[in-house]
Amino acid sequence: MREVKQPERKRTLADRLGNVVDQVVSIFAPVLGAKRMDFRRKYGEVTQSAHEGAKTDDSRGYAWIGSRLAPDSALEEDLPELRTRSRELYRNDSIGGAVDTRVNLIVSYGFTPQAKITPRAGITQAQADLWNDQLELIYDQMYHRIVVNGKESLWQALRLVERHNAVDGESFTILSDVGDADKPIPLAIEVIDPERVETPPDKVMSPRIRMGIEYDAKGRIVAYYVRRSHPQDPKNVNYSYDRVPADRVLHVFEKWFAAQSRGYPWLTRTLNRIKDGKDLGEATIIAAQVEACYAAFVKGSPIGQAVANSSGSNSAGQRFQEVRPGAIHYLNPGEEVTFGSPSRPGNTFGPFMEWNDRQKAAGMNFPFEMLAKNWVGLSFAAGRLVLAEARLMCESQQKKLDEEWLRVIWNRMVEEAVIVGSVDIPMRLYQRMPWAFQAHEWGPPAWPYALTPREEIDAAITEVENNITTKQKVIAKRGGWWREVFAQRAIEREEERALNIQPNSAVEEIKADAAIKVDAETADDQMAQEAAI
Repeated sequence: MREVKQPERKRTLADRLGNVVDQVVSIFAPVLGAKRMDFRRKYGEVTQSAHEGAKTDDSRGYAWIGSRLAPDSALEEDLPELRTRSRELYRNDSIGGAVDTRVNLIVSYGFTPQAKITPRAGITQAQADLWNDQLELIYDQMYHRIVVNGKESLWQALRLVERHNAVDGESFTILSDVGDADKPIPLAIEVIDPERVETPPDKVMSPRIRMGIEYDAKGRIVAYYVRRSHPQDPKNVNYSYDRVPADRVLHVFEKWFAAQSRGYPWLTRTLNRIKDGKDLGEATIIAAQVEACYAAFVKGSPIGQAVANSSGSNSAGQRFQEVRPGAIHYLNPGEEVTFGSPSRPGNTFGPFMEWNDRQKAAGMNFPFEMLAKNWVGLSFAAGRLVLAEARLMCESQQKKLDEEWLRVIWNRMVEEAVIVGSVDIPMRLYQRMPWAFQAHEWGPPAWPYALTPREEIDAAITEVENNITTKQKVIAKRGGWWREVFAQRAIEREEERALNIQPNSAVEEIKADAAIKVDAETADDQMAQEAAI
């Protein structure tokens, strides 16, 4: 039996230096040198990896490609390329639809704030209600005026933030005090391209500045360096940088590791699979098109070839006949026709692409059905599970946007309103307990019904009646503002009384119609099942 040699372990720099030291010691102190080499041999035997997953001295171990670089060191080297590839796929691959789906699910039509100043020492109920109304009115006035360029609403800015979070792995928003005549407070936001945040060339050797972020001696972020133009814009070349204090920058990203200062693109783990699927799909389409071009082939004898040459052909003696529907062509003696049978895409193409899509979905932590827009064969119960999985991922991202973006903007808005006097909150009282006046809640956008609308509405009513939740929270989940809903319902009730309309007649009518519809759908389903049997 032939002996199978194990691959030799790659000698490290430490190994080579150790051997040199051992040789030198052995010359001048032979006994000590022998002890050193004996210890090194025993230490090597003892320290061989006890975990199979950590071995490097076999064929499987050599297949591992890993990096021991610190997270920021790895990001500093790879982030530009990761971001470039992610942007390229978003622009030119169907995966861009998955990114837009994520943005739609997380942001939808936006978040609704509700001021929640409550009575406490120095604050009466009447004052709390007044200030809540004033702050919410200021928000309504700022909604379309808060973005620096004046062309976008807060909702549009939030969608841009979330799209950068997905494609680039992070987003940067700068807060500034900009006062305009049509604004109740001097506050503005600007969402900037993450590629503009970088270390200035003259500060690359600074130990406290990394990837455009400046730290103090304790490792706290104190400032960001923002280039005044995009690094890859040849028509607007500007090598100047602004040092923006950290309290004016909203940097939103998902940390994978503790020692991480910038974000990974959402597609990082699946970039190669996305590119492989894209390239394979394009290659298969081209190959199928080429095969389809050759509809029929004429096989001829030497006599037929001579006739072909005499009748006019190309230099190679080959004749190409146009194939038209219903046409009949007569052949020369000795010739026969064989028809081409395209073999692409083949029976394995579809299953492979589905497998590849499922791998991408797993790497992106996103349901396959939503990623591929493939709902074939999905039952109602399975669809609910898919929606629940997507909802879990999206709600965690909504909470991040709430804590790191929306909440900061609201708090800054309240502070500016108190400073300029747009709200009647005394400055001395605000300075004593700013948190009491900044108290608020953002209502996230409503989700599609996980159950039937009738079941979910009945469940919400039951929860309110049993003090499990509140009407305010139920309305917020549907994207409404409870004060507005209550005020409008009061107006409607007054109109109903004036027109002698029973208060609940419309509601009962709606419920009756819904019940009839549900019963009809159930009957149709039963008939369909019986027909199938």
